[in-house]
Amino acid sequence: MEHEAHAQPGGPGTAAAHTPGPATATLTELAVLLVEDDPVFARLVRAHLGGLAARLDWVEDARAGLAALCERIHDVCLLDVNLPDGDGVDVLRAARAAGCDAPVILLTADERASVADAALAAGASDYVVKRALDSEALGRAVRYAVGRARAEAAVRASERSLRARLAASDRLASVGTLAAGVAHELNNPLAYVLANVRHAHDTLRARAGEAPDLVEALEHAVEGAERLRAIARDLKLFARGDGGEKRSVDVRPVLESALNMAWNEIRHRARLVKDLRAVPPVDASESRLAQVFLNLLVNAAQAIPIGAADHNQIRVLARCRDGRVVVEISDSGEGIAADELPRIFEPFFTTKPAEIGTGLGLSICQGIIHDLGGEITVSSTLGVGTTFTVSLPPGRLDDAHTPAPAERPAAAARAHVVVVDDEAALGKALRRALADEHDVVAVTDAREALRLVEAGEPVDLIISDLAMPNMTGMELYAALEKLAPSLAQGMVFMTGGAFTAQTRTFLSSVPNVRLEKPFEPAALRAAVRDRLQADRARPRRE
Repeated sequence: MEHEAHAQPGGPGTAAAHTPGPATATLTELAVLLVEDDPVFARLVRAHLGGLAARLDWVEDARAGLAALCERIHDVCLLDVNLPDGDGVDVLRAARAAGCDAPVILLTADERASVADAALAAGASDYVVKRALDSEALGRAVRYAVGRARAEAAVRASERSLRARLAASDRLASVGTLAAGVAHELNNPLAYVLANVRHAHDTLRARAGEAPDLVEALEHAVEGAERLRAIARDLKLFARGDGGEKRSVDVRPVLESALNMAWNEIRHRARLVKDLRAVPPVDASESRLAQVFLNLLVNAAQAIPIGAADHNQIRVLARCRDGRVVVEISDSGEGIAADELPRIFEPFFTTKPAEIGTGLGLSICQGIIHDLGGEITVSSTLGVGTTFTVSLPPGRLDDAHTPAPAERPAAAARAHVVVVDDEAALGKALRRALADEHDVVAVTDAREALRLVEAGEPVDLIISDLAMPNMTGMELYAALEKLAPSLAQGMVFMTGGAFTAQTRTFLSSVPNVRLEKPFEPAALRAAVRDRLQADRARPRRE
């Protein structure tokens, strides 16, 4: 095989390595393979390629042509149909079977349409009739074949990248679903751990002077349980799907939760500087707003290499500016190049390695903020750092945050309370928490609670979990609406937070008190008192 930098007259020779190859060549720096047994026609081809400044490799037979094609070092192949040791179409089929996808233009003296059809069916990019060959026709065919091949290669690469990123996004969605389930499963045992430890602590502390070391140990256990509760709460906030339902939200606790979730990424890279001033509430989905802040915080942390945390900082600011609520998240990291900034919110654009970034986070963040009537902007300087600014309009909805009921002296009258939860340990813990004030029966099946009511047993209040096997709290409510409407209206619901669409719809349609697991025994007692007092003040319908 003969190898020349430009098309010059010469005979066939031995193949030689050359660059650039197909991945880097431009249309004016082409590596062309010519498989042609006629030296006169080969010289003619060289002459016609002169305007392309093409680098030409020439071989004379089918065997050498197939070997050269399979080396994958050429941008395009000009392949004669009739060769002394084989058929050009068969060479093309063999090359395609071997995985060679370089564009091939067949050269033929046969002008029949059947020959052209066979060439294209075998995978040829084009074919040229030798009799009609000239510089314009050959140049056009080569440019078209190479341009199309590169465009198709770019599309395939883009599709592979898109599939990989969508797979990563799907994994993230699966992780979110798993996290919601983990938070729910964590909240159930944590509810009775916290209730029991708090009960033991309060009981011992009431006995002045007894077992001070044990009291201190229980205090530490309560602190640990409270930390677990905060972790579960933050995990639930980020994992749950709330359907984008808006409520009046203070951005500061949402930022605190996001900081808790991102803390492991931040603490090894930078000092955290917070300036969270009092701001008006905004109308937002709390979980989606948390998603935005977490994404920005993780991005800020990952812009700073691990180590030398004392020399770097991440600043989180919340303040009012021009009548809007503004949150700024800044880092002292590497910064973003000026030519990349305009693309930073494009889907699938990322400056991170493929194993770290999907290129979807900032695009999603922008969509969430725009849906809230706000805007998100970025400023950055290479070597100095980056600042993302989220600006939101003040809210118009009523404040949906209800403060936890305060502990008050016990009501004089005891009541008959039924606790329904499929976790037997939780039912026992709640019975202990309420036993000083009420007569409590704990059952693990909502159907048993319904049988107690049907049998005429004294029941003043039902505290029920929402998600249970056999019969859910929602189904119990529906049955009680028919059997004992006042009991249904007074039910207190407990939930670990794994809300389905059905659960969210139900809770939005009823006014009943809801307790998020794990809750303090004091909050439980206060909710029970409030509910019983309200029930006694309201005439019964049945």
